[in-house]
Amino acid sequence: MPKDAAGLIGALLSDNGFYQFCDTSEISGANFRKGVKSIFEGAFMAYRNPSMHANLTCSQREAFERIVQASQMMGILTSGEVRI
Repeated sequence: MPKDAAGLIGALLSDNGFYQFCDTSEISGANFRKGVKSIFEGAFMAYRNPSMHANLTCSQREAFERIVQASQMMGILTSGEVRI
């Protein structure tokens, strides 16, 4: 069992993960899945943990960029399905 949110996301979105959000039968789909997995892991490590454990500030521009990124990530998640 993963020890943190980034590890959990990595396990869900891995090659054999439970969450399927693209067709990985072609190299472009496999590359897309791998890239999305990296985006999610990076976002959880870069944004969630520092924000939760320190009094960090961000500009309006940075906040807007994070909201746009989160929106894109949620769009990917809502387009997929859980395989059991």
